Amino acid sequence: MDKIQFRKANKTDFVGYLNLVREDIKEYSKIIGEKIKMEQDNQIKKDFEKMLKSSDYITLVAEKEGILIGYLNGSILKNIWQHSGYIDDIFVSKDFKRKGIGKSLIKSFVDFLKSRG
Repeated sequence: MDKIQFRKANKTDFVGYLNLVREDIKEYSKIIGEKIKMEQDNQIKKDFEKMLKSSDYITLVAEKEGILIGYLNGSILKNIWQHSGYIDDIFVSKDFKRKGIGKSLIKSFVDFLKSRG
């Protein structure tokens, strides 16, 4: 069984990321008892590519056997008043919940922030 890898997302991750976003929205809809309308795939792709290019955002992914099983979208704020990071969105696929993957994504985000000062 392959080890789970945690890394910064790249353009080739879009299809896996999109599948996770769909699962996330479906799951969240169940939780709130209301169907959430998902953005069009092309808009999600635009947002994904924008995050990849921006120095103010980072998307980290968890990958097992070549399949994305989780992601974290984070914002980076660095100015003269504060240096901080915010988790905008985090999701782990249903079959991989309660295995420490979310915790590892958060740790990877903290490590990334530390590396950026």
